[in-house]
Amino acid sequence: MQATFLNRQALYLRPDPARVIVRPFKPATEPRDLNPTDKTRANHIVDRVLALDPEAVAGQLADVLENFQGRHRNLLETFEARAEARLANIPPCLIGMEACVGAHHLSRKLASLGHDTRLMPAKYVRPYSKGQKNDFNDAKAIAEAVQRPTMKFVATKTAEQLDLQALHRVRERLVSQRTGIINQIRAFMLERGIAVRQGIGFLRTELPTILATRTDALSPRMLRVIEELAGDWRRLDQRIDGLSG
Repeated sequence: MQATFLNRQALYLRPDPARVIVRPFKPATEPRDLNPTDKTRANHIVDRVLALDPEAVAGQLADVLENFQGRHRNLLETFEARAEARLANIPPCLIGMEACVGAHHLSRKLASLGHDTRLMPAKYVRPYSKGQKNDFNDAKAIAEAVQRPTMKFVATKTAEQLDLQALHRVRERLVSQRTGIINQIRAFMLERGIAVRQGIGFLRTELPTILATRTDALSPRMLRVIEELAGDWRRLDQRIDGLSG
């Protein structure tokens, strides 16, 4: 009787990105006994990378992300963190950026490292863009625009200024939602022959009376809809008052 030495199980070992850590590669230095002034392997690698043109950089980055992003966590974030460390170790220079989301935070951070950071509206950078829109063509346009003597720059906002701006934007959105609810209430009542003078104050005053009267013009279903809209209106009033205080 022949013995069985191998049993195949229905088990598969697959890579788990959660257990893979990205560590920056640091090549070893070569012995420089014969020529102490010669560069190390790391210096040669850095020189070759810095000599790449933007198209080659785009291709290399795309290949790395395609081959390793599925197996390594936070790969792009790690590259960005290393870029910040690199900027902290280079001499102060002029850095231009579009005034977009996150630009003010990055501008303050780079300014604390001694760099001259300048923010520009995207509409002023766009005329300098050539070719198809991609990150590297945008970077070329920014590099050219930031050196224009007539360019209009955006002042870097402090954290307090950004907080105040956020409050204004949230309040503006809530006011817009309240206006939509008011217009919807007016339209529903007007379709049933109930007209109220223009102005938020007039509707605020007359709406409770209209709902309490329970006229035949408004069906029970429509009364319930308008009451729910009025409740949304009151909640928005409270939030707007809280932001305005």
